[in-house]
This record gives sequence, C-alpha cells and structure tokens, in this order.
Amino acid sequence: EYLDESVVLLRKGLTLQPGNQNYALLIAQIYMRQEKFAEAREIAEKLAKTAAEQYMRANAQSILRSINDSETAKA
Repeated sequence: EYLDESVVLLRKGLTLQPGNQNYALLIAQIYMRQEKFAEAREIAEKLAKTAAEQYMRANAQSILRSINDSETAKA
C-alpha cells in the first residue's frame, strides 16, 4: 500500500549498503507493481547480468519475464 515510501526507504538502505542486491531486487518488484516497467527492467537487467547468487539472477529474470508479459497484455 505504501509503495512509494517503501522505495524511498529501500533507496536509503542502498546508500547505507551500496552493494545490497536484495534492496535493488525489492525496488524492481515494487516498480513492477506500480507498472513502472522501464525502471523495473533497468534494475532487473543489471541484476540478471551481475548478481553473484543464482537465486538473485533467477529472480531478476523472473521479473523481466513478468514485465514482458504485462507489456504484451497491455498492447
């Protein structure tokens, strides 16, 4: 419900822990829910390419698929 506020807090968390990919993934998920697909895609693509953990890459790829599905459905 408080998605904008959540993004603000997560971004603050990223300034305190710049390499925290969990925060970045959560921001991408929130942007997805807000239908801010360009912003979500930018974050998810970066994570899909650079994340050290397999689960993180898999989650980022899942977000990318969801974005593509949502955009296709809207078209």
